[in-house]
Amino acid sequence: MRKKSKKLLMSLAMLFCTVFAFAQTSVTGKVTDSKDGLPLSGVTVIVKGTKTSSVTSSEGTFSISVPAKSNTLVFTSATYSKKEVGIGNQSVIDVKMEQTSQQLNEVVVVGYGTQVRKYMTGSVSKVDSKAFTSTPAPSFDAALQGRAPGLQVQQANGSLGGAVRIRVRGTSSISGSGEPLYVVDGIPFANGDNQAGFGSGLDATKANNTNPLATINQNDIESIEVLKDAASASIYGARAANGVILITTKKGRSGRTQINLDVITGRSQITRKLPLLNGSEWYQLYNEARVNDGGLPLGPNQPVPGGPNYIYNPAINTDWIDQTTQNGALYEANLSARGGNEKTRFFFSGVYREEKGILVGSKFRRVGGRVNIDNKASDRLDLGVQFGMYNTRNNEVPTSFNGGIGAAQSNALPIFPVLNADGTYFGTQFKQGFGYNPVSQLQNTFVNNTLRTFANVYGAFKFTNTLSFRTEVGLDLTNQRENTYTPGFNRWYNGTQLAAAAERNLELININTNNYFSFNKQINSSNKIDATAGFAVNLLKYHEISYQPRDGGVGFVNPYFTEGTAGLSWSPLAPATISNGSPLNAYQNRNESGFLSYFARANYRLKDKYLFGVSFRADGSPRFGSNNRFGFFPAVSAGWIVSDEGFLKESKTINYLKVRTSYGLTGNAEIGDFRYIALYNPTGGYAGINGLSQNQLPNPDLTWEKGKQFDLGIDYGLFKNRINGSISFYTKKSGSLLLNTPVQRSTGYNTITTNVDVQVRNRGIELVINSTNWETKDFKWTSSLNISRNENKVLTVAGFDDPDFLDLSEGDTRVIAGYPLGINYLPIF
Repeated sequence: MRKKSKKLLMSLAMLFCTVFAFAQTSVTGKVTDSKDGLPLSGVTVIVKGTKTSSVTSSEGTFSISVPAKSNTLVFTSATYSKKEVGIGNQSVIDVKMEQTSQQLNEVVVVGYGTQVRKYMTGSVSKVDSKAFTSTPAPSFDAALQGRAPGLQVQQANGSLGGAVRIRVRGTSSISGSGEPLYVVDGIPFANGDNQAGFGSGLDATKANNTNPLATINQNDIESIEVLKDAASASIYGARAANGVILITTKKGRSGRTQINLDVITGRSQITRKLPLLNGSEWYQLYNEARVNDGGLPLGPNQPVPGGPNYIYNPAINTDWIDQTTQNGALYEANLSARGGNEKTRFFFSGVYREEKGILVGSKFRRVGGRVNIDNKASDRLDLGVQFGMYNTRNNEVPTSFNGGIGAAQSNALPIFPVLNADGTYFGTQFKQGFGYNPVSQLQNTFVNNTLRTFANVYGAFKFTNTLSFRTEVGLDLTNQRENTYTPGFNRWYNGTQLAAAAERNLELININTNNYFSFNKQINSSNKIDATAGFAVNLLKYHEISYQPRDGGVGFVNPYFTEGTAGLSWSPLAPATISNGSPLNAYQNRNESGFLSYFARANYRLKDKYLFGVSFRADGSPRFGSNNRFGFFPAVSAGWIVSDEGFLKESKTINYLKVRTSYGLTGNAEIGDFRYIALYNPTGGYAGINGLSQNQLPNPDLTWEKGKQFDLGIDYGLFKNRINGSISFYTKKSGSLLLNTPVQRSTGYNTITTNVDVQVRNRGIELVINSTNWETKDFKWTSSLNISRNENKVLTVAGFDDPDFLDLSEGDTRVIAGYPLGINYLPIF
């Protein structure tokens, strides 16, 4: 009886173990796209109500063990709608997943990584490559005009290669730069205007600021993201006070190699010519003024008073605008190849652009190429390189107050001729008369030749499916040469007309390295977290050498420094041997600066509809004293996808609705170097003894500008996303502004750089409406509208009530409480 009982117990135990073993059901299957049937990798598969999960392979397959009493699998992906499938008695389950709207699926580049737009809590505008390839703009930044809300793009003038002024949600700084930070393939871009212009010593041959961004070929750009609020931009810390513009260049794609050739040709002309007086009209009004002033009218044989010693000739009627402008022309060719396989992908491109401007003598040429290669060395290691080299040559002409078209619209009168009777240029015989003849001024030459090299090498290693590390080193190298030449008939020196020439060479080395870990974990069906943390080092080296003394380097007979009037061509820098000439001197300037930065960001998703984010950056810079070497810039954000709630899930009108908000600090360090220390100048000495004199007061407490930013936004999609867009409200308030503050002249100094309690506020609203108006298999019609309004106001001026105290040194602009920054302060007439 006992033996039978033992056998029965053993049988029951084995049966129990067998039942327990079969309580863990194994389910396999494949996940594909419902539209194209393609396998989907990286889809998270979770047993609902448990922590058991799996991830689909590159072929879309999965295998998962399902505990007892569990009967539902949950499939989630960032770009596909979540799907729940009952298990029942199935051991093989194939699932087809549907994409959410294309806009919500869009992967957006952010600082040190990417995010899916649907789950973003920051304010980011994306502009894809179509904006650049469909518009023959002179540079990509000009093509951004009207493409992104809150982005103001202004071209300084119609000159080729001229500066483009970009502001993201207004201007907040007085002495610091108002330009956004540009980042190309993860590497900060040196965006300063490094052109000298030889203004004081050689009659200011030009007055344009150049556009460093004109060196980049816009056809190489895949997309541009504009980071506008603190949640998206504060991870760049002190360099993000004015927003961040991320530029991503094109990469290779697996599959058949695609070769593209784009050729653009066009013409340009002045859109509106100023209606100036002709010679007879000027003569009539001039005589009316003389009579009204109690004088006699000007006769045909009398000299024109107040100007050059010129006898008025009624037969002269010069249209100076016609003399200094022309029809422009453009030719551009782009050739690219794009392809690769699962292991290696490549993108090659080359560009040639030649443009003749609407100003006589203005020419611009860009030649360059790019190579981007990405290689999957193993299942865990990715390697890549991006390399671009562009050469630009810009023949610039005098503008604005320096002559040319500026003089043609001001002090060059229609009664003046272009040439004298002897064939020489009119006006050049008068020592102060160069402004009378813009055509003569156009004979001055200014050539800017720039070679710009971009290189970035990266490596990314995946430790696990959730943890990876990326390191990259980038180089932005600028080699710039400027040559200027002023003919003898356009320059007086010591009572003699002598030609002048100068040359300036600049090398700018911008080295940057980023090193950071990325963590991405789907904890369960309801919780997901991703985080990034690392450090960055930036080093900027500046070296220039120039042969351009203030009043030296005159007496040259040509712009190449090779000939002298006495036949002295033995030296490439030999000035002409005219008795009143001066030898060519030189100077050089070296400087180094940089940043050491630590950054971190974390995003948390609860049930894929409650979103939370936090970021932090610490920047260290030698531009500030030892007391404030580091600045700290945190930000927090949150979002709520309301359309995923039960009360809106079945709505036929609203298919997507998200509310987001953010608050954080950003900074500004763009004030130049050595502002916090005492500086000294060598003097001519006294009584035969050399010496130094202090010319700048020290301020070891100089610290970072800091701005507080608040953003509230709503993203929406209506009628199956046929109408979508966003509306945003923001406030930016900057304080502790860096300013050159006046001091008592009795101290022997004029100003000292300090942080002043001047507060500047920018607040505004942005509206975006995108619509799909008509869509068939062969035809699609879409439209996009964005409207922005920004209000700029100076809130406080630290008790400096005198409007002339905070002078911006830009004409008649001032900083006055209650008015926009840089308001014009003028007498009333």
